[in-house]
Amino acid sequence: MLGQFKRGESTFINPLIGESILRTAIVPLTSVVTMLHYGEKARAVVHCVSGHCRNVELAKLPEFITEPGNPKNRKGVKEAEVFYPSD
Repeated sequence: MLGQFKRGESTFINPLIGESILRTAIVPLTSVVTMLHYGEKARAVVHCVSGHCRNVELAKLPEFITEPGNPKNRKGVKEAEVFYPSD
């Protein structure tokens, strides 16, 4: 799913997955491209513009992909991938 800022992409995707994986708010929140894939277990991988990748817990993902957690993308995140075992 792709859309302009603050158009409800995360709010729409969470019920489809069956869990609130992506944070939602009244103001624009997600500021980094985040791709969701099927995975045998829930996990996330953060890809940095430097080429470095790191595995992060889903609970810590907002520290990398949201404006409050990563203001003006100071952490240099290129994109994030979320893997989740949703039907």
